[in-house]
Amino acid sequence: MSKKQEKILITKMLNLLIKQLKIDLKNHNFFLVNEHDLQAYLYMKLVNGKLFNEFIIDGDGDENYRIHCEYARGEYIKGEGTPGRHQFDIAILKEDLNDNQIWYTKKPVWLGMELKLNIDASKKAVIDDIDKEDVAIEITKKNSKFAEWAVLFHLNIAKKKYSEHDFNDIKEYIYKLKKKNKKTFYVYLETYKNKNYSNFAFV
Repeated sequence: MSKKQEKILITKMLNLLIKQLKIDLKNHNFFLVNEHDLQAYLYMKLVNGKLFNEFIIDGDGDENYRIHCEYARGEYIKGEGTPGRHQFDIAILKEDLNDNQIWYTKKPVWLGMELKLNIDASKKAVIDDIDKEDVAIEITKKNSKFAEWAVLFHLNIAKKKYSEHDFNDIKEYIYKLKKKNKKTFYVYLETYKNKNYSNFAFV
């Protein structure tokens, strides 16, 4: 699969997740209350979908499921704790594992997802969180071994509607990041308890 086809596939996957999440939040505003809820929700949507829910065989002949939660980023480095110290919230493994690239029983990641859920977060808090998580998933020559593609998925649930100006500032901010990190996808979704309404930005 070419990089262009991969990008189209990831875009399709994220659009499906956003669409379903918006429907569920409209019907049950606060059914997600923390980041682990969002992780479980997205994981189950991916597992029950048809895009990546298959088994693959690695270079050792072992059978592996492609989708995992809390999946270690890269290999163990002496003095930096265990591989589990740095983890993707959700990871989708490479389809072709026959290159035998195995990091301490961890398999190479095709798509690494970092998630964030806030309740009533201000614009500043949202941008601060995006900054913090973006550093963790940024794909550069130095750490590209962590994942070929990355997603930062941010959900902000509010009791009352924020200003359109604040939303546009957040949207512009992630557009700026996208120009720098072309292999990272950014999703920001805000939804409101008192209105059947949501705003989202996806680049």
